[in-house]
Amino acid sequence: MMNEGKEWGFDWFECLFGVVLLLAAVLMFFHPTGSAAALAVIFAIVALVAGVKSIWVYRKLSQEIGYRSFTMLIGGAIEILLALLFLFKIHAGIFTIGILFAVWILVYSICQLIVVDHVRKFNGGIFWTSLIFDLITLFLGFFLLLDPNLAAKVLAVIIGIVLLVAGINMIMLAFVHRL
Repeated sequence: MMNEGKEWGFDWFECLFGVVLLLAAVLMFFHPTGSAAALAVIFAIVALVAGVKSIWVYRKLSQEIGYRSFTMLIGGAIEILLALLFLFKIHAGIFTIGILFAVWILVYSICQLIVVDHVRKFNGGIFWTSLIFDLITLFLGFFLLLDPNLAAKVLAVIIGIVLLVAGINMIMLAFVHRL
């Protein structure tokens, strides 16, 4: 018998969290621009906290390592400036996130293209399939780089897919816990 432990009963918290994730996924799918803006605001908040932390660390490090700690002050100031830019110019945040996403796809595909030849010695068919997929990914990366706003929306949809899958999984787990 699989269930040798104590019965948990229906897990309402798991179920409710799963529903919240499903609702967030739906929002991501139907409002990708708003979702991209939300990502920009989240990034801004993280950058602001990181900037304040860097300046705080600078104050402590300056006593320990001297002038080299100045890099923490500069980094913190840049992080705070980026945070303020993203908070007050949301479009700039969306644009930047789109560029970063497109560059990430480009870097990934270029790295894959550089090393794909090792697959040939294992399986020629998989090598060609992988090479084609890497070239498609490279093309998509360039395409997204040409339109960073679209790239940010695509990222929002990908996050929506992750939220959808996680939400469904949590709702299933809520029912499993009662078995």
